[in-house]
Amino acid sequence: TGISFGLLVVAAMVAWWMTVANPGVGVALMGVGFLLGFVLAMVNIFSRTIRPALVLAYAAAEGVALGGLSAVFEQTYPGIVAQALVATVAVFGVTLALFASGRVRNSSKLTRFTLIALIGILVYRLLDWVLVLTGLVGTSTSNMTFMGIPLGVAVGLLAVLVGAACLIQDFDQAKVGVEMGAPAKYAWSCAFGLMVTVVWMYIE
Repeated sequence: TGISFGLLVVAAMVAWWMTVANPGVGVALMGVGFLLGFVLAMVNIFSRTIRPALVLAYAAAEGVALGGLSAVFEQTYPGIVAQALVATVAVFGVTLALFASGRVRNSSKLTRFTLIALIGILVYRLLDWVLVLTGLVGTSTSNMTFMGIPLGVAVGLLAVLVGAACLIQDFDQAKVGVEMGAPAKYAWSCAFGLMVTVVWMYIE
């Protein structure tokens, strides 16, 4: 897990510097990074064999994408990257502490809630993108407000909550693996799961 996140951070720093030097490069890095990351994620998820090289390739691709994305957002909204990093680390730390203390546990109900919420958020994002792309709405529905709160903020908070639920399942996967005496190679699968969740929360 440490190796994977270390590679992600290094790739993100390189992409950040390239984007600051040339913002157009940052947009290209985001597109290529996220596309490659999605393909590698699908391969890692559906492959019956654990391939550490593909996990590391996913980490590098996501690092490039996040570095470009973060640099572009930081130029538009100064300070947003630091806030996102602190919030991500805080949610990760609190969730890990609660799981380690036994106050929160994985369950079939939590798994069902997480799956339904994940699908709901992804469908919302896709529909919003299609509506804006086709011109059926002038601006993203995330800008709509309900009781003074932008819809995008509410969906983002729900996404972070879902991310925390995913973290609980990721921690439980690692815990069960250790208890069952899984092969050392299984650790790469756990690292991949944690990385997907943390990347999701950081973007939200």
